[in-house]
Amino acid sequence: MADNDKHLAPPPHYWRSLARDRASGRELADFWAHWVAPAAARGTVLLDVRHGSTGADGIEMMVEARGNVFTSDPLRLRAALGVEDPACLTVETDGLSRALVTVYDRPPLEHTPHADGEALVMDADGRITVGVHHDGHPARIRPYVPGSGARNSVSVGAMRSGLSTALRLRLAGEQHSGIVSWVADLRSGQSPLGTKEHFDWPASTTSGAILMLQSALAVVEERAHRRAAIGAGPFFVDAPDPLIQVHLIGADRLLAYDAPYRNAAARLVTRIARIGPDVGVGINLAVKTGHIGDFGGPSTLRTVLENGEMVLLRWVGNRPPGIVDDVLPDGARLTAIPVRGGRPRLHSRFYIDDLPDDSYSTTGTGYILGDRPTSVMRHLRPRTPEPHSGADPLLDLYGTGEPSRLEQTSHQAAGNAYEARHESGIPRHLLVELADLDG
Repeated sequence: MADNDKHLAPPPHYWRSLARDRASGRELADFWAHWVAPAAARGTVLLDVRHGSTGADGIEMMVEARGNVFTSDPLRLRAALGVEDPACLTVETDGLSRALVTVYDRPPLEHTPHADGEALVMDADGRITVGVHHDGHPARIRPYVPGSGARNSVSVGAMRSGLSTALRLRLAGEQHSGIVSWVADLRSGQSPLGTKEHFDWPASTTSGAILMLQSALAVVEERAHRRAAIGAGPFFVDAPDPLIQVHLIGADRLLAYDAPYRNAAARLVTRIARIGPDVGVGINLAVKTGHIGDFGGPSTLRTVLENGEMVLLRWVGNRPPGIVDDVLPDGARLTAIPVRGGRPRLHSRFYIDDLPDDSYSTTGTGYILGDRPTSVMRHLRPRTPEPHSGADPLLDLYGTGEPSRLEQTSHQAAGNAYEARHESGIPRHLLVELADLDG
């Protein structure tokens, strides 16, 4: 760029041309310092640039805010780098001074692999692969840590964000990994996650969910007493007890401030989340909005996340739910996920273009706030995405085998509610027992 033109902003894709032409590190660092940093990431310097073999591999930049915490403005960063499609720019921070900024020619997560039920198996470290990160690395949830116990989790996603698909992938992974799944789906039949053939204990009402939580806490306490009596060490799966995961889908219908049994449910969830993981019992709360009140209050949510992770899909608004602040490292920032990806287009009333619509769905895209909390990922896709009739093809992921069952030694602790879990309705005597709970 000529000296007398340095006061002018470069053309939109000037930086990309520099990067593709393998410009010197000095040229790229100067461009970042003069044009990108002042506009979108003040006080940062470009340390290194790495080129992928194809546009899909991206151009990766290591950036540092020397002596400060890295922060950036995603919209201004896109503008400075000439990136039109938000899915083609990712910023992954370490929570301190450094960040990896990657620019792709094509959206890296537009087409993700199909889900394979047999591959949804927990590995030796307690992880289940449910999707891919933008850089192609597997995206994993972690319901279990060997020698430590179960992990709790929170799943949040707006309507049509892919939350039901993410939950089915998780539950199918539990089925194939020998995990006992207790599932209370309180969403009134929306996108059913499975049937009684898929879970050890399915429930669909708030009364059923309360009975499930009571039984889960009783199992936790029975396991704790039994293990203490024999001087058992850290928890390992099937030595001798199986891992249990208790799921409250639509948890706000049980834990919101105006929900029936709210106080009792919050106490039960808090107690299970606190002592359950040590004996192999975890709890997963799934909601749409992520408001703090949907989880029974800040203390309940904090207890769940003290030993857990969060799966965050698309949210409503530019900023993620406030509950994310307690999970992300200081200085980390998440980029909002649009309903549809693609380049923004202006529609003139004087000029009609015939360009094809290149937008695409972002369903299933989000973050797993665990090992890589600021790395955008997308969940695996169903094998039959076309319109179809009959059962949801994702239900095929569960396979045809029997679900894992609660150990026989804990049946008595689980009580009459567990024995009646597959009956068409809740027996009257169990409903009577709930009458004393706060409503």
